[in-house]
Amino acid sequence: MADSDYSKQTANFEVREDKYEICLLSVKASTILQIRLLNEAKIKAADWVLNIDPEFVWDTAEKLLKFAEVNGKPLDMEEHFRGKQSDLYIVLLECVKANCPDFLEMIPASALAKMRASFASASGQSAPETLKPVTTKQKQQ
Repeated sequence: MADSDYSKQTANFEVREDKYEICLLSVKASTILQIRLLNEAKIKAADWVLNIDPEFVWDTAEKLLKFAEVNGKPLDMEEHFRGKQSDLYIVLLECVKANCPDFLEMIPASALAKMRASFASASGQSAPETLKPVTTKQKQQ
């Protein structure tokens, strides 16, 4: 994904104790991402989160978190998510929600319930029923 695939807007959200700021994708790039996510979900049916291709997840994370900051510092995915991969999935959902706001509405409720259950079992904590609203703002030049 080229730098031109990113917009001048950012989004902010919190996951557990961490505050994230991401650079949103351009409309073209977010549309392509949404189609790829829907195709992956369709291929994996209702169990898509449990059976999703790990390379697809990592590639998508690298794209969505390319210019991300966590707690005001550049995000190093290897260091930050070491030992807490379940947080990576939650952060990815927040990124998808920020870039493709209607995507989660396209996923069947049963699949969303399985996602929440898989987060809970992976992290030992209950995942939120709904994700918090994402705040977006224009990036300064």
